Amino acid sequence: MFEDMADKIANFRMPMDGDDKHRNWSWHHCYNFFQRYANDGVRDQNSRDLACLHLGFYLASWGMYRNSFILYKDYKVFEGIVEIILSQEYEEIWDPNYYNPLLAAEDEITVRSDEVIGVFGLYQDIKQYFDDQTFIRDFANPLEQHAKATDTLVTKIMLGTMCCTPAYDSILKKGLRAKNIRYRSNFNERSLASLLEACRRENLLERISALNLDGEYPIMKLVDMYFWEVGLEAPAAEDQ
Repeated sequence: MFEDMADKIANFRMPMDGDDKHRNWSWHHCYNFFQRYANDGVRDQNSRDLACLHLGFYLASWGMYRNSFILYKDYKVFEGIVEIILSQEYEEIWDPNYYNPLLAAEDEITVRSDEVIGVFGLYQDIKQYFDDQTFIRDFANPLEQHAKATDTLVTKIMLGTMCCTPAYDSILKKGLRAKNIRYRSNFNERSLASLLEACRRENLLERISALNLDGEYPIMKLVDMYFWEVGLEAPAAEDQ
């Protein structure tokens, strides 16, 4: 499956090589900030504000404010997200090698795998936080509406901060379909386990090692880049 990974990663990075302010850099800025933020122990209001601003701009640069309730919120809506991802419950997920034992093992990865359970629990907490929000869309008729977080929004946050899943947008799901990954329509335990199992069977750790990227990207970012490029290049008929 991943025989063409080097080419797909190169294609994804190509615009970045020619533009040091390309939107693809937004993930780097956001992820690297949150890695430092999670490790340095500083939790004052200034650093929390900066965390929210990093997350908000990363999401904006990837189109997540379009047709979304977060368009009607300021950056402080992400304070609750920062609190969730920094909670002790999810401390282990910050490890860039979080999935390595699973991917290196001989046993099949299933929905009962501890890593899958942990990451899906994180997803549910983030989604519930957003779904509990209300917002006002029309100021001429200020009726509160309830927010509804999409898989794309939640997984894009998880990708840009802890990097524990690819972002399940329409292009990535098209790439998953092109490579016959099962349970790809929604993000849940089955879809995550199915993707990780495909990575295990295809010896993804060895393939990544051969790319000689010197640890520049966590595994799930490489997976995200790969399937996003596959989806972008796939014929439209494959998305039917």
